[in-house]
This record gives sequence, structure tokens and C-alpha cells, in this order.
Amino acid sequence: MKSFTCAFTGPRPSNLPIICGKNVNAPACLFAEIEGAIRQAVHEGFRIFVSGGAMGSDLWCAQKVMELKDEIPDLQLHFYLPCETQANEWTDDWRECYFDLLAASNNTVYIQHAYTKGCMSRRNRALVDASSRLIAIYDGVKIAGGTAYTVRYAEKSGVSVYSLWPFS
Repeated sequence: MKSFTCAFTGPRPSNLPIICGKNVNAPACLFAEIEGAIRQAVHEGFRIFVSGGAMGSDLWCAQKVMELKDEIPDLQLHFYLPCETQANEWTDDWRECYFDLLAASNNTVYIQHAYTKGCMSRRNRALVDASSRLIAIYDGVKIAGGTAYTVRYAEKSGVSVYSLWPFS
């Protein structure tokens, strides 16, 4: 299963170089790049896609997988979530997006029940450990933060990394 599984990582909207604010819709340039990366993975045989469910990149990638399921019905969307309380403090729009995607997904794995320091990193490692490719919305420059950590962990683990950054 791992050889046909692709995970996602990327920043939250507030960490992108364009104004996304609290909007649950991805910028058009990013959404097009996400679709291209997913289609490339599908072309190479990937059918299982795993999202960490965070606001921004994780949910935008999950949305695109769900859209493509109409065209490619054997796609699967799985969530590896850090804790059951991940979305408790989010806006109503983000929570609605999150719970709609969870309900439509094939599987949800919770790393732990409640938030604790380190649960996000444990989730990120679980995503990588379950996959043979990581699609990263990553500028390749930042050395701190969850996305950079996940990309480095994937590289050390021998997981191929497909980076996209349409903001240059």
C-alpha cells in the first residue's frame, strides 16, 4: 500500500506570500499546481492520498483529491490527524470544510485523543511513514516550521518529495 500512497504537506494560509486570510478557497495559482501534482502522481500509479487535515494546504489538497474522484473513481482520501480536537478553535468556514472532507474520506486515523506538544510532528512523521511520495507546498528556503520538518523527514526516510511553489 505504501508504494501507491502520496501524502501532502504545506503551510497554513497565514504563512503564504499572498493574502489568503481566513478564506477556505485556495488561490487559483496554487490550486492549479496542486491539481497538476496530483494528476502526475495518479499518472505514475498513486491512488491513495493522505492529508494531515490542517487549515490551508492540507485541506486544499484534500479538496482537490475529492474533486478528482468524480473523474478518477478509484482515488482514495485518507486523513492522519494529530488529535480529535484539531479543529476546535477554527472559524466556522474552516470547520465546515474540514468535517465535510472527513465525512467523505475513505479513512481517518487519529494520532492521539487530545492536543499535546509534539502531536503535530508525530502526525507529520506518520504521514511520511505511510507514503512513498510527499507533495510539498514548500519554497525550499524556510528551515523552521512543520512543512520544512516534514520535507526533511521525508528526504531522510527515502520518500520522494515533489515540491511546488507557484509564488516566485
